[in-house]
Amino acid sequence: MPNACLELWNGYSHRITIIFSRFPIPDSRFPIPDSRFPIPYFLLVCGSKASLKPSPI
Repeated sequence: MPNACLELWNGYSHRITIIFSRFPIPDSRFPIPDSRFPIPYFLLVCGSKASLKPSPI
């Protein structure tokens, strides 16, 4: 993974995990196994934002 993606992951994975745990969204586009951080969603955000804007969201 690019460095920007790793920084995004390390900085926001726990926070987003809490958000998704409190507000689980049953959506096939955003699979949330065991209320953990949705990897496909992270990759989507990383590819669309982190690569274009390396700064934190």
